[in-house]
Amino acid sequence: MKHICAMSGAVLVAVLAYPSVAPAQDLVDGTWSGTMTQPNARGPLPLEYEVTHVDDGLAIVMVSPMGRMPFSDIEFSDGVLRFSWQPGPLVECQLEPQDDGGYSGDCVDEDGAKGQLRMVPPAGVE
Repeated sequence: MKHICAMSGAVLVAVLAYPSVAPAQDLVDGTWSGTMTQPNARGPLPLEYEVTHVDDGLAIVMVSPMGRMPFSDIEFSDGVLRFSWQPGPLVECQLEPQDDGGYSGDCVDEDGAKGQLRMVPPAGVE
């Protein structure tokens, strides 16, 4: 019986020390800056992202010289920001968190062409 009680105490300590619920990821509302590097492009194109919360959900609209493009299926998975957008072909993105509070990563279209997006939070936010 002592063995079971000691083991139960160890399990309780382990559960308290390692909570199973990770903190929720989110983005601060505001105008984020960033870049887009299209497949086979010579360099990154500067652009902005309008981040808002609508109906308890996260909304992001990319604003570039090509126009306004809303993102869809926005979610965080293990700290990675995932979403899709459709400038023509469907593009799926996975952006990793960066030390400056931003996100950066690859976006792949339906044909497998790969580009990159970078998002930097508004000034004063990290």
